[in-house]
Amino acid sequence: MIKVLHYLRHLGLGGTEKTCQLFFEHADVSEFEVAVVYDTGGTHPRREEFQKSAMVCGGKLYSVDTHGHSNANELQAVIDDFKPDIFHVYRSGYHEFPSPGHHIQVPRFVETNVFGFYDGNPKINKSLFMSKWLMQNTIKQLGVKPDRFDFVNNPVEMPCTGDVLAISQRWKAEGAIVVGRCGRPDNGIYNAVSVDAVRLLRMVGHDVRFLVVAPPSNMIDDLARHEIPFYVIEPTTSPLVLSTFYNSVDIYTHARADGETFGVNIAEAMIHGKPVITHIATPSVPGMGVFQSQTELVDNGRTGFVVNNTPGEYAEALKALIDDERSRNIMGELGRRKAQAEYEVGVCMHKLETIYREIVS
Repeated sequence: MIKVLHYLRHLGLGGTEKTCQLFFEHADVSEFEVAVVYDTGGTHPRREEFQKSAMVCGGKLYSVDTHGHSNANELQAVIDDFKPDIFHVYRSGYHEFPSPGHHIQVPRFVETNVFGFYDGNPKINKSLFMSKWLMQNTIKQLGVKPDRFDFVNNPVEMPCTGDVLAISQRWKAEGAIVVGRCGRPDNGIYNAVSVDAVRLLRMVGHDVRFLVVAPPSNMIDDLARHEIPFYVIEPTTSPLVLSTFYNSVDIYTHARADGETFGVNIAEAMIHGKPVITHIATPSVPGMGVFQSQTELVDNGRTGFVVNNTPGEYAEALKALIDDERSRNIMGELGRRKAQAEYEVGVCMHKLETIYREIVS
């Protein structure tokens, strides 16, 4: 039995936390014993989902207070109690707490590298990037590929319902096209390009309306100012609510200021059979880091469109899908097949567990 202890600072709404939850929940219990430990500081909207996952997989869920990342005693006590073969940490990639050998003692250390920073600590056995793009970009910046580098895509689950929101049914009966956005309510990552594209199309007579999950306040302000009909779903970790949301949109309209290191919401829309429009990220403020993994997920002209970060180009791509229902359906189906083959949790879990076996062998 291989024992794996996952470490997270937060149990939040982001794709990183959801990835850890799915890897925790879907581990092969005939071969792996799993546990998760997280810091008590801050809010943890996904804690209930982790608790459910613990019941599903029979794993343990620990919490520790690391006192602003300066005190590792509680974390070391958990490690000593669980006795993991592998300590798997989700972090930026830089040498922040809990770096092995500096704060804690573990037999083998695996990191999920979230942002592509590089920690040269030789005690790190494997650096796993959450997308091929992020790994290749990090290699490009370093000029060399360390042997420990690999990637495991963030996983998504198959749709858990075929239900559709009543508001979406009514809108479609009125002849509207329903587009969607799902993400965190963070103005810092909000990009108005999708809203501006819808505004342009409505100006020439296209009835396009928005379903939004956890919208930033700036997005609400923009939708209201441009008189675009919209419906808000509050921040949620419920797979049922999220699956119903994706079923309810015709087109998934992705827009994020700094791009994606993976793009869980894109993959979720794809596995629900929805075509996706996204854009090439450009810095919205001087010095902002940008990522382009969303351009890897969406095959331009096949599963959706990847456009430049301009409302006009975004609107053209959106109009092409609005005007051609057959193309929407074909692209949605091709996206579903790609997501099932590359991002479905069983596929990603198989690769991760193969890597675990190699590390302990």
